[in-house]
Amino acid sequence: MAKKVARKRKTKKLSQIYGFDPSKVDFVDVDLFDDLPLFVDPILFWRSPHPEHHAVHAQLISFFDNAISLVKQGNEERVRRSFIFPEPENLLGVSRKGHAGKGLNVELGGKLYQGVLGVPDILEKGLSFLNELQLVVPHVGPDLVSDMTVNITKSYFIEYTQANCQKHNIPMELVSISVFLESEGVWDDVQVELPLHPKTKEGFLLTPRAVVRRKDLALNYKSAYQNYLRNFFRLRVESGLAALGKTPKVTWKAVEKAFPKTKAVVAEAIIENPKFRHQLIEGVGRDLQGRGMQITREHLQDLEPGPPIVYGAVKDIASAIREGELKYELSSLVDTIGGESGITSESRLPMHFVNGVIQKVSDSVVLILGAYDDKQADPFERIVAELDQDYEPCIIRDMPDLHSVNPRQKLFTYAVLSRFIIVLDFGASGHLSEIELLKDLTKPVILISKDEKGASYMTAGLDFSHTYFKRFTLSEFDSLEKALANGVEWANSLITTTKNLNKRSLPWLAESID
Repeated sequence: MAKKVARKRKTKKLSQIYGFDPSKVDFVDVDLFDDLPLFVDPILFWRSPHPEHHAVHAQLISFFDNAISLVKQGNEERVRRSFIFPEPENLLGVSRKGHAGKGLNVELGGKLYQGVLGVPDILEKGLSFLNELQLVVPHVGPDLVSDMTVNITKSYFIEYTQANCQKHNIPMELVSISVFLESEGVWDDVQVELPLHPKTKEGFLLTPRAVVRRKDLALNYKSAYQNYLRNFFRLRVESGLAALGKTPKVTWKAVEKAFPKTKAVVAEAIIENPKFRHQLIEGVGRDLQGRGMQITREHLQDLEPGPPIVYGAVKDIASAIREGELKYELSSLVDTIGGESGITSESRLPMHFVNGVIQKVSDSVVLILGAYDDKQADPFERIVAELDQDYEPCIIRDMPDLHSVNPRQKLFTYAVLSRFIIVLDFGASGHLSEIELLKDLTKPVILISKDEKGASYMTAGLDFSHTYFKRFTLSEFDSLEKALANGVEWANSLITTTKNLNKRSLPWLAESID
């Protein structure tokens, strides 16, 4: 029996063929024989600090603004033709096999036309982001949004490819590529220099890593359902039960049974209620600018009608909320708000609301513990004065008690929602037992004392046995203010290190490809 000869594996990556270091370039190191499961997210162009990327976003919106204008003028056939997109030639996505795609064909182009221009609100007010098509158009997901983005703004990708090929000595040849001629409203072939695929002998485009994602794009129907619309669907189910004379006790499982988590369900809700689309756009836009969604009475009333919401109660608790540390105590936090406003844990606040509040106060709250009476008040006042410029210092004794929560739970809730914690270890007090709770948190704890001994043997050696505890003494730094400044510097350094470690080990924290 003849011995099988193992086939030599083909070199696939562009960097392997042309010998450049992929970590030294800002474009995706494409696989020349298979599509990479990466997608161009048009919102990342809008978010970018680079003016040329803003121009790409403007060109995308202009394409659809022109289409809407032509439809209103009665020139629908020209718009239909423009919606039949060619292959994008950037070798990304999952819809093709071995780069044998056919672009957006006539049938799908027709569905896109109906989906975009058949929605009265879009026809009247246009699009803010191309990503919105994922919410209202059947069959349009990250792959097609990515393809449309590259096709509509292909002139940018051609120039970007040519510049990087010249910079990294990647050879180019004259090839034919399809581009959109805006003045004529048609797709046509032009001759340009591009790198050549070794197998197909066709030109291909390079893509900046800064504008691609690995899976779902922003403004996708799944996140719209989970973080926004399911509260609306819950109210629909509760209203139906109330109409039958039943007490509305509705679980999320029952909501998803009545309103399945599908694009069709999301699209119907958004088309029937145009305000949802605009509020989703606002939320994503503010989140991508790093400011979180702006929370107003109107947002709450639109999404959670029923018992009146005490906005002041929400605002008070918001001051103690800290970025990203909400998982453990979320239910008790909602119960707290519910106790004052009529919202219970069975009727929770929308997650985008919670996220918006978290983002709005991110990196600001510092919790202060320690012995506190009239004689000991001075150190607390001095620390508050020092921190007040850059943070929101909160002395635990001054924080409002939480609904149906005991003092230990109150401390844990505020501690877990803080940036870091300061313990004034000048005298034996309740903080000695409170420190035991803090040991379970991965939060920087700054211990300030007169000397290394601290106020009690219970706090001695904490900074040697626990990574997140560190002592700063007045005997070493001469003053309370200097000890505090060094403690804050240490805490912020530890926070940065922890965030970087989490980004490397928890890939879903990375918003885009670095």
